[in-house]
Amino acid sequence: MNLLDIGLFLDLVSNPKQYQAKLKELKEYDDSLKANIALSHDVADIETAKSLAAKALTEATASIDAAKEQAEVIIANARTAYESRFAALAQKEREADEAVATKNRIEAAHAARENAIAQLEKQLTKRSEQLKQDEASLQARLAEVSERLDKLKSVMG
Repeated sequence: MNLLDIGLFLDLVSNPKQYQAKLKELKEYDDSLKANIALSHDVADIETAKSLAAKALTEATASIDAAKEQAEVIIANARTAYESRFAALAQKEREADEAVATKNRIEAAHAARENAIAQLEKQLTKRSEQLKQDEASLQARLAEVSERLDKLKSVMG
């Protein structure tokens, strides 16, 4: 220390107002330094937080990308399974439609046969009745011919 600094110090100690002002100035300077130190810690904390956030964002993006890839694989597998099941069901539907069509054709054929049989039975019944009528007519003619023959025998005879 030099003499000038000692003189200033003695002036400060002898004058309480000047002493208080200088003390206040030094406290403000000290508070300013503490605030700057805290701010530099905060800036360091912010930089660390930014770094951690960037790292977390990178990890989250990678995780999301992996999840998307897995989802695409799952969707592709589900789509393939759906398409194969749909194709199988479509095939079964075609087979069922063919079976129904075959059944309907068979039923139509049976109905046609039944109708044909019914018509044949009607024709048979008509012919049977016609034959009965023809037989009765023949019997009547035969009786008439027999009667004429008997008359003819008696006249010729």
